[in-house]
Amino acid sequence: MLFQAARDQLPRFVGKTIVFPTRPIVLLAVAFHPGQTLAERRALDRIGCGKSPGCSAKTLKALLDASLIVDHGGEVRRDAFGLYKVPSYGMPLPVHYQWRSAVAFTDEEMEAFEAEMSASHDRLARARPRVGNFGIKPVQQAR
Repeated sequence: MLFQAARDQLPRFVGKTIVFPTRPIVLLAVAFHPGQTLAERRALDRIGCGKSPGCSAKTLKALLDASLIVDHGGEVRRDAFGLYKVPSYGMPLPVHYQWRSAVAFTDEEMEAFEAEMSASHDRLARARPRVGNFGIKPVQQAR
């Protein structure tokens, strides 16, 4: 994780003197996606969610060479044409933590998402009133 400060909060040179900011320096935590290219980022997103990478052999080789993913061996399956191997990949823990930080919602985004989900739920609840027992008639017991 890298830290960034706003440009106006950093000390700067004016002539031969150093001018320090009048406000305290606030460091912002910024997590960068571990993938370098768009194809690598998409493949890492799929692997991070437990899916197959779905990328080219070149992208897969680049991710393996950069140690962003590891080969878990895979699974041997059989069909009408014979045996075949289905490879499986995973992320080392440090890469997975960085990936999670890069793709996670910020607090503001999460609040907006929850508000949108709540509004959607309320709108659907008004549109489709629930029937008590979904139209199933209770079975009467014999006396």
